[in-house]
Amino acid sequence: MPRKRKPPPQERDGGAWRWYALLGALAAALYAHTPSAPARRLERQLQTGRAHFEAGRWHEAVAALDLRKPAALLRTDAERRRFWPRLHEAAAHRAQSQLRAADLAETAAARRRGVEHAVQLFEAALAMDDSAYAFLDFVYDACRAYWRLERVEAADALFEAARAKSEAFPWHTPRQMPCCGALARLPVANERPWHAPRDYDLTRTLRDHAHDIRREFMNADLDRLVRDTPEGHGAEFTRDATGRKPWRELVLYDGEKRGWDAKICEAFPMTCSLLRDAPSLITVPAAAPKPRYCCRVSVLRLAPGARVNVHTAPTNVRLKAHLVLSTPANVAFLNVAGERRNYSDSELLVFDDSFFHAAENGHETEARYVLSVDFWKPGLLV
Repeated sequence: MPRKRKPPPQERDGGAWRWYALLGALAAALYAHTPSAPARRLERQLQTGRAHFEAGRWHEAVAALDLRKPAALLRTDAERRRFWPRLHEAAAHRAQSQLRAADLAETAAARRRGVEHAVQLFEAALAMDDSAYAFLDFVYDACRAYWRLERVEAADALFEAARAKSEAFPWHTPRQMPCCGALARLPVANERPWHAPRDYDLTRTLRDHAHDIRREFMNADLDRLVRDTPEGHGAEFTRDATGRKPWRELVLYDGEKRGWDAKICEAFPMTCSLLRDAPSLITVPAAAPKPRYCCRVSVLRLAPGARVNVHTAPTNVRLKAHLVLSTPANVAFLNVAGERRNYSDSELLVFDDSFFHAAENGHETEARYVLSVDFWKPGLLV
């Protein structure tokens, strides 16, 4: 009689083995998707760095977003693939944070070293993945960093590479990059960085009455009036770590919010009367963006030894006139699109602040004062 076959163990236990196998597979899958300790630490550091970046705590962001060591400890290729896009974004944010942190340094030498470090971080982020060209704020800040170091050719090359990668690139030239890129597409003909005062009614009025305007302002206690005002538009480009507030603005007219300031105009009645009804100040073009970013009349004080770092306006729909009220000789300059002009050589400078520009006052004790007038580009008013 043939011997009866003994069933295998998986059959003797009534099929329970199938449940054990299923549970084992589930456990393995769960383990595979459970972040490792290094992954959890990296996640926490990413979140901390992003919080610092969004809050404008630039030095803290630079430190927290240095993720090279925690990223190197990731255990599996799956974890590395999962974190890669966020690591690349963190590298971009770290470069941007370093550029802003550099603006807070106490000395010019320290600021330059900070910008040089920022450029290294921008280039490292691009080396990781050239998809960074698609981040418009990254491209803008990287170009601004190159301009800070006067590496204009490098800025041009980065601009062209980014334009080739992007399907909706908002800017037309590497020297003119309004920082709110969507506004840069407004069609304005004959774009150029510098303009002649004789070309526009408003600037001709300023030029023809320059002596009287200057006398009215200098007869007032201008230093006290301006010193007691808040930091001006663009103050983020002049802050440093010393506690000084080198950029002050006394606003006579704000076309976006409150119009003419009656109290300030009591001190400067002739100037307010001259400009009050100027069409390029009070007429809002049909093509004006929202917010308008125009128009404005104010006195700008740049403290001794201060510098306004390279930046651009948020839009290309306006021009800016600087009527010199008081300036030290041969040490106060305005640089627009790489061309540097001396305030003491000119009574009135007219420029397009959507181009990269910077200002400096190299005098040790004397401040620079200008009457600044932002007005609509005439091409928008037709």
